[in-house]
Amino acid sequence: MGILNFSSCTYEIIFVILNFVVGMNIFFAYSQPAPTRTSCPLDFQVSFFGNISSCEGGDWGGFLPSNCCGVAFDVYLHALGQAASNTGQIFLDGGDQTKCVTSLKSFDGNVTGCGFERLTRGGGGCSQFSMADVESNLGHESTSLENDCTYSSNDEQDWNQVCSNCMKSWEDMKGSSKHGGEVEKTESDVCRFAVLVSLISKRIADRRWAQSVYRCLGAL
Repeated sequence: MGILNFSSCTYEIIFVILNFVVGMNIFFAYSQPAPTRTSCPLDFQVSFFGNISSCEGGDWGGFLPSNCCGVAFDVYLHALGQAASNTGQIFLDGGDQTKCVTSLKSFDGNVTGCGFERLTRGGGGCSQFSMADVESNLGHESTSLENDCTYSSNDEQDWNQVCSNCMKSWEDMKGSSKHGGEVEKTESDVCRFAVLVSLISKRIADRRWAQSVYRCLGAL
């Protein structure tokens, strides 16, 4: 009988110890800080755009410092759209944005001077927008831009008309800033690109549409 009592006590002690060990493992697992991302979260599909270092792209109406940034910028916008389809977020935060520009440098060493940092989440206004925010705040502008930038034929005359309509929709979009001047222009640009990234995300499989938009709006 004594042996049986001893065995029961032993099992109880072992059970308590095991519970303690498991509990401590769970505690430490949840108390560890989240791992820091060490790489760019974007997937740059450079082959889709050809020579990323060429100066044949546009400067997007002066948003870029030169047309030599145009192709790299198209690559960046497309990658943002692809990521937004998974995360629901439009722009990257400052840390990820810096990592991604560094990553893009491996394809085009001059990309650090192209001003991509203006499209960074956290600056207020449209820079904070998610996909849902674009839909609720700029839904009309988004629909207009999508419709006016849709090119469905191979006729160059049709292309010129579609591009003209597309440019008008783009330029009609404004930010909410009341400061005027350069501040207002910068905010308007961020809102425009928030809408565009949202549309790219929705139509990520439609490369023809994306290419026609980059070709048209990049040449503003």
